[in-house]
Amino acid sequence: MLSIAICDDQALDCLKFSGKVRAILQEAGVAHNIKQFLSGAALMESACAFDLVFLDIKMERLDGLTTAALMRKRNRPFLLVFITAYREYVYEAFDVEAFHYLVKPVDDGKLAKVLLAAVDKCLNGEREEGYMVVTRNREAIKLALDDVIYFEISGRVIKAHCSNRVVEYYDQIGALEERLIGRSFFRCHKSFLIHLKHVVSFDKHEILMDNGDRVLLSKRRYKEFTEALLKYLKKEGGMI
Repeated sequence: MLSIAICDDQALDCLKFSGKVRAILQEAGVAHNIKQFLSGAALMESACAFDLVFLDIKMERLDGLTTAALMRKRNRPFLLVFITAYREYVYEAFDVEAFHYLVKPVDDGKLAKVLLAAVDKCLNGEREEGYMVVTRNREAIKLALDDVIYFEISGRVIKAHCSNRVVEYYDQIGALEERLIGRSFFRCHKSFLIHLKHVVSFDKHEILMDNGDRVLLSKRRYKEFTEALLKYLKKEGGMI
């Protein structure tokens, strides 16, 4: 699920632009969630973690360049695209690591090209940056995979047990496993998917994680688990 913010202090422009972005993504088959903001201050107040931010530059009180600079200080990775009627700020956009700079009125073909390039970078970047984005009550939440100790599954309810929080959301276990391919996670039981990095010890029935929690280890997955753990430790240079 791609989380997108569109910020423009002109309500009609914001609404129209959101509609164009939504239409392009729907046609491309990209799952997405779009939130609209009418000021930089409103965007800054949002607790959501966005993958892609479209930001106007000329806005009252808090302009787009200042808003972008403040967002960068939060150290949350996101792609930034400016949408503005003013060409003269293009060089300043580089100071806040803008991915692109669109001049109003934005050509539909140009928007589609830039948007799909950004989508490709976001989706590929999820694996490179080591995080995943989940949605809960229409809110996008970014999880650092190294921080996830294990996932607990009950039906379609998934709980991500992290070092300092538990994030509960809805998803299918098959989709989750697919997203985590090659990321050092192992399905040790029908109800648990663990990060091998956080394993402290184990026996034939359960696994002790480094946060003190114990998770069940299925008898039929025991051999496969020990092989996966040995392979992980060898790759990471660790020892048992």
